Amino acid sequence: MLYRSFKDNTFVGLLLVPIIILLLWGNALLANGETAGHEVFMPFYEFLVSLIGNHPLTGKFLTLFIAFVIHFGVNRFNARFSLISGHTLIPGISFLIFVSGYSQVQNIQPVWIFLPFLLLALGILFYSSSKKEHSSTIFNASFLVSLGAVFYSKGLFFMPFMWWAMILLNIFSLRYWLASMLGMILPFIFLASGYYLGGSFDLLFSNFIETFISPVAFYEHNMFTNLYNALLLVILFGGVLIAIQRLNSIKIITRKYYRVIIMLVIYSIGLMITPFFSMELIPVVGIGAAFLITILFENVKKTNTREILFFLFLLITIVSGWLI
Repeated sequence: MLYRSFKDNTFVGLLLVPIIILLLWGNALLANGETAGHEVFMPFYEFLVSLIGNHPLTGKFLTLFIAFVIHFGVNRFNARFSLISGHTLIPGISFLIFVSGYSQVQNIQPVWIFLPFLLLALGILFYSSSKKEHSSTIFNASFLVSLGAVFYSKGLFFMPFMWWAMILLNIFSLRYWLASMLGMILPFIFLASGYYLGGSFDLLFSNFIETFISPVAFYEHNMFTNLYNALLLVILFGGVLIAIQRLNSIKIITRKYYRVIIMLVIYSIGLMITPFFSMELIPVVGIGAAFLITILFENVKKTNTREILFFLFLLITIVSGWLI
């Protein structure tokens, strides 16, 4: 059975992962797409795009590689912090499914480069909650988010979320907030210094302002995409409800982790409905959604029903990825 193979981390489940990835990303890899060089981006991202070449397919393979890495990262995140019992592949697979409904999202864009930095920062922040001294780890977490923002300037919008997460993890104080602020500004101080010495500071500043506060074109939805969005929202809402119901029955530290995960999903969706963001944030939502979707399926008691629902979720996403 499909779900059971992933849940039990079987050899069959491992073999099915690349097959499912090809089914989910097939349309994105085959379709013609715009390269990333026609818009204004942060300098490090533009340099990365110049390295991978101007062919759309190379960017899509880079995005696919990052998604595959995040898939493993989510599973490792789960194993390290015991969010879902057992060494299961379901959270990582749930992430891949969640981010694959829109082929446009699978094109190379700065948020995909930002994503690994955000996941690492969350891991450091979770680890910090079990330490007595938090200054260095909080600095490191904020430094990583800011380093990701060197590629994706709007990643700085997630610094308030990081401070909120510190409050939820009971590690917030003025000293720790100052450590976080220092970690946030240092990468940009280094970047600005290099451009100032090179006489290109004005170019860096104008690029940052344009990419940070400029509105984005919203995706035009049709009836099918609206139905698919409604399905994702229902799944997320169900996962949030079940996670909240379970909070009182799990360890205190795990309870804090789940509150941060729920807040990441809510915060990201809140940003998506502003003029400054659009469907580009689906990969960020996917980090939290991976665990909420897993909780939802784990709450289904009947094995056959769970298998059918998981297969339908996968099938609908594959169809969506080829049609949207």
